Amino acid sequence: MGLRVDPAAPALVDHSGRPHTGDLTMVMRRARATRVSIDGNAHFCRGLLQTRYPGAEEQRVPRQEGAFIPLATLTVQQSTPQEQSR
Repeated sequence: MGLRVDPAAPALVDHSGRPHTGDLTMVMRRARATRVSIDGNAHFCRGLLQTRYPGAEEQRVPRQEGAFIPLATLTVQQSTPQEQSR
């Protein structure tokens, strides 16, 4: 994809690879909507597969552990133990 992977690389980039400078709220909202759409389509396809080929669900390869990162971990600020003790 040609994205930078060094520690100083921007976390969010636009479609051309430049650092994102706009409203991050809309970027994250669009990312969530995209994820929901992909999950919905996958669920629909699994249902069609199971209907057309009974028993296909048992042959499905499970998603690797750690392959899914909830967006909340990217959007919810985590507090440090020092901040929690205040």
